[in-house]
Amino acid sequence: MVRFFLISSIFIFKICHAENTVPTFAERLAEWKSRANAHEDNVAYLLSQPPLQKSNFDIPVKPTVPMISDDIDLSQGDPQVQTPFIPVPEYNVEEDNDINVSKNTLENDDLEDLNQSVDNQEGINNAYAELYDTDRLSKHEGFYIGLISGVVFPMDVTIRKPSGLSLPKNTSYKAENGYLIGGQVGYDFGMVRVEADYSFQSFDSNYASNILEASIHNVFSRFILEKELNEMFDLRGGLGMGMGIVDFEGMTDYLGTGFAYDFLLGVGYRLSKDLSLQFDYRYYLTAASEDYDHVKTHTLLLSVNMDL
Repeated sequence: MVRFFLISSIFIFKICHAENTVPTFAERLAEWKSRANAHEDNVAYLLSQPPLQKSNFDIPVKPTVPMISDDIDLSQGDPQVQTPFIPVPEYNVEEDNDINVSKNTLENDDLEDLNQSVDNQEGINNAYAELYDTDRLSKHEGFYIGLISGVVFPMDVTIRKPSGLSLPKNTSYKAENGYLIGGQVGYDFGMVRVEADYSFQSFDSNYASNILEASIHNVFSRFILEKELNEMFDLRGGLGMGMGIVDFEGMTDYLGTGFAYDFLLGVGYRLSKDLSLQFDYRYYLTAASEDYDHVKTHTLLLSVNMDL
């Protein structure tokens, strides 16, 4: 019962308060009258102000310059006529010199550019002539193959184990000249050549009535430096190393396989665009074995290479 009474009181209070906040018709009419009076006052104030001045949009008249007429008597003196002042241009000698110097400089630059263009054109023409000149021999760079042949001048051969008791312990056989044949393949880098070759050399040697036939098989790799002297000749020098298989045949055979190397010095000559000759000297040396001492030879070689 008490709760219902409290809720009803709150509801009635809100209704009464809402009704008191709404303005009455008389209040609204008084507000409208006050606004109308304020508007009339503003209009009366604006009408009491002086009128605005009109803007002048007329184009101003150009002032006239007094001219000297024929009626003026110049004998009485110069008339007081104001004439416009026109400044006289000054002539600058330094600027003219600078212009002449710049012209001369441009002319010199043009001449230099012309000379350079002529030189460049001549260089281009020479380059084209060298490129398409089929008669000119030029050094080839790339792979090549070749054949080798030569004359062998061996040094005396020393055998450590003689075949007969009547012979001394170390027997020296006098060597005779022999020959060398072989083939090679390589790559030319320009100033450097790298080769791999196989060669066979043979010669005879004798002691008293005993004869030894030497057969030596070589498998080598070689490094060669070349200096181009002119378009036809090259100076060569190199070092080769590899394996030597030595066989001395006689009353007793002496076999051995070991390290071998040689030194090379020679010249190269170009026959044509793809063919060249090499004239070389080689000093050849093998390792010693239990049956024989070092084998040493001097060889004069002629090789023919064909560029691939």
